[in-house]
Amino acid sequence: MPNVHHDRAAFPDVPGMRDAIASLRIDTLAPPDCESLEILRRDRGLDEEGRTYSYPSLLVHQVSAQRITVKALLKKIVDALTGRGHVAPSDVAPIVLGMIAVATRFDGDALESANRVIAAVEEWDVTQVWVTVCREARYDLKIGPFSLGALNGERLRHRCEMAKSDFFKRYGSALSGGWAIERDIFKTPILAFGTMNELKQIRQQKELIYALVDGYLQFVARRLFTGFWDMFRDVTSQTLAIGAPRIGAEILRQIPAQSITVFRRKDGPGGWVAPNTDVRQITIPVQDSADMVKRTHQSIFDGGPPLDGELDRLWLDYCRLLDRAWSHHDASREDEALLHAVIAFELLFSERSNTTSAVTKRVACAAHVHLGMTYATARDQAAEIYEARSRYVHSGARSSVDFLGIARLSAGVARSLLAFRRISKSDAKVADWVAKLDMIAATLEAGEPVDSGLAERSGLSPLPLPMPTES
Repeated sequence: MPNVHHDRAAFPDVPGMRDAIASLRIDTLAPPDCESLEILRRDRGLDEEGRTYSYPSLLVHQVSAQRITVKALLKKIVDALTGRGHVAPSDVAPIVLGMIAVATRFDGDALESANRVIAAVEEWDVTQVWVTVCREARYDLKIGPFSLGALNGERLRHRCEMAKSDFFKRYGSALSGGWAIERDIFKTPILAFGTMNELKQIRQQKELIYALVDGYLQFVARRLFTGFWDMFRDVTSQTLAIGAPRIGAEILRQIPAQSITVFRRKDGPGGWVAPNTDVRQITIPVQDSADMVKRTHQSIFDGGPPLDGELDRLWLDYCRLLDRAWSHHDASREDEALLHAVIAFELLFSERSNTTSAVTKRVACAAHVHLGMTYATARDQAAEIYEARSRYVHSGARSSVDFLGIARLSAGVARSLLAFRRISKSDAKVADWVAKLDMIAATLEAGEPVDSGLAERSGLSPLPLPMPTES
């Protein structure tokens, strides 16, 4: 088999290991005196011919007491999958143990057969598409590794066919006209059960094997979609931070959707399609909002590769905090929204010896040019935000500060940090930026003109973007 790992065996040839593996069985019930492990819960599905099948909860157990227990075998699998970079090793290990139980029943050497199951790891291509019905969105938008817009049905059909799946043939018409978020193809390690001769030859266990393989890849697909949404939020939080409309908000409406994962062997045809129903709250942007997102995305990501330094990590953390602030605002939790915005400011500007006054001056200095307002106006707005935070923390007084004003000030700071980040060296520190802002703030407080070169080096040159959105 191509691209199969042949490193250290998952199951070493030690006393008791061969017998422990050979004693594994799969059943719906286990003897009361045996250690057992649930590997699949009662479920229903479609087989390769599209026929509905059902199977009860499946258990794996040993037919007799062994020196090496089911729990110990499971740990060997988790360790081996972790070493091979497999996603969610603890989640999929029980199903893998079930596969080993099936494979070893039809092979002369249980130890060798079990190690072949674990060794059959290949890098497979993965396509992830989240699709829902939305006839209004008539644009295509690319942000980071994600494409948003009308479902590219022809591309999904081709990838399903390359995976030797008739999923699109059976369900493509229901997806037609859908609005989709699609992630660029990436690779992930997959246990290529379908390539193993042991399993191909077990015709009498075909339904059981299908259920195990499908259950395994469904686990993997769900975990990969967790990563999908984490990455999507990280990308969109950056455009949100500098003033673009929010995408992916947990607000407005719940949309029934399909999360489709297409697994495809990299070195030839074959694979699997794992669809899941996914109800997720999301805001689908209208055309004007999409244009704004596109422009802000270009401003962030077209300035060269990420530096992967202190500024980049702080930038992403700042954006994540603002995204959480928006989540609280969208849920009408204005006090929590205020607190998260202030935490974002303090992430950048607070030091142990600083007073609130110092932080508000830094916020105002960073933001005012990008928002087209005077330094004094921005400083007063920042002071009002901090005063509201203090009243809430010390007396429980609810915030009366308009969150959209907070968001605009936050966006001005984000634009300044982005501008400074783009002109800085890879080893630049946030302290370098703060020191420059302090110099400029002192100059402005004294009523003196600011040197234009210093302003540019401090990230105070306005970006070619519209003012931050009001919604």
